[in-house]
Amino acid sequence: MSSLRGRLRVIPSFAGELPSFPVEKAPGAPLPLLVEWLEAAIEAGVLLPHAVTLSTVSVDGGAAARTLIVKDVTADGVLFATRTDGAKVAELERVPRVALTFYWREVGRQVRVRGFVRRESDEVARADASARPAHSQAAGRLGTQSAPMPSRSEYVRQFRAEVDRIERGGAASSELWAVFTVLPESIEFWAATPDEGQIRLAYERADGGWTRSLLWP
Repeated sequence: MSSLRGRLRVIPSFAGELPSFPVEKAPGAPLPLLVEWLEAAIEAGVLLPHAVTLSTVSVDGGAAARTLIVKDVTADGVLFATRTDGAKVAELERVPRVALTFYWREVGRQVRVRGFVRRESDEVARADASARPAHSQAAGRLGTQSAPMPSRSEYVRQFRAEVDRIERGGAASSELWAVFTVLPESIEFWAATPDEGQIRLAYERADGGWTRSLLWP
């Protein structure tokens, strides 16, 4: 196998104009800044600005990560949704500590969130599930998540049938859906600059509030 080292080294990290990050004007709490950066990514035309990598740990210390979609950012934290029959929820229930990583290459920004998860009510889960497009609902109903499937063709057949059933209103509400809120203990904001290196601003929860500090890149 040929080495990719040479090709990887010449790939530019960022292209185009990067937004400024005046850290002296950053708010005293991190969640409003996260909302501001998300909105800026949307305005900048970032592809899938609401995509985030969720990292979990199993009871035996095994780490896992996957990318999913953020549903909302509230005063409590960051919301995401998932099926309940896979390894992800089993890990969340046994070890409710997680990390989230946002990365917006087009604007040279990254956000790291660490904290605990809280499962929201079944009512919240049902409302979120019913608001999803038919193809997303169908994908979240078929089989058992992460279990072996008989064949790709059989999956496609079932998927198309389920989409049709949902669009015709013949599908009952799925019980395999849950919404979680990540309650942050720390949030770090990282930004690239054109000619002044990198910026890392970290928030840590302390005494019911937040402390804020700059970190060496």
